[in-house]
Amino acid sequence: MWTWSWYIQTKVLRGELYEALDGLQYVRDNVLFKLLAMRHGERPSGARRVEARIGEWSDRFADTLPVLSRESMMEALRASMTLYQLLADPLLDRFGVEGSRAARRVVLDALEAGLVWTPPEPNTS
Repeated sequence: MWTWSWYIQTKVLRGELYEALDGLQYVRDNVLFKLLAMRHGERPSGARRVEARIGEWSDRFADTLPVLSRESMMEALRASMTLYQLLADPLLDRFGVEGSRAARRVVLDALEAGLVWTPPEPNTS
């Protein structure tokens, strides 16, 4: 998940908004909707029939839908990452799966910096 988030952010930073839009849709269909189904104890089916199970999560999922601007894409990406954590963390805990805290921290720090973020210089030592 964190790799996808990084990828989407780099697309936004480069101004490749349609590619970022595709990435956000991929995350919604293949990760967030499936996690929502799992939370309800249902078989994951992507966006198919999601309206029937979205319920109290409706506003949070709506926040993952951007307009075609860099700022909106970054906000949608932040909303997607927050939603991912809310849906995935309880499942990871329940099944005893240890997530990558280092990857999460790097991506969330970059998202926090937003559109002013640039990659750190490589450590050559």
